[in-house]
Amino acid sequence: EGFTPLSDPEDGNVDIVVVTGLGGHALGSFRSADGTKVWPRDFAPNEIPRARFVTYGYDTAV
Repeated sequence: EGFTPLSDPEDGNVDIVVVTGLGGHALGSFRSADGTKVWPRDFAPNEIPRARFVTYGYDTAV
């Protein structure tokens, strides 16, 4: 639970917090179909290189 950094560029100028919905998982909800890539870690930083991406994990059980 809590914040997990996914990218942390030295020249970062914005923070983007990725939060899953109810019943989701902080990383699993954003994995590719084959399970090898996580969107906010492996793809988003290429599109927004000066952004620091973090995910927030919490108890999502309803």
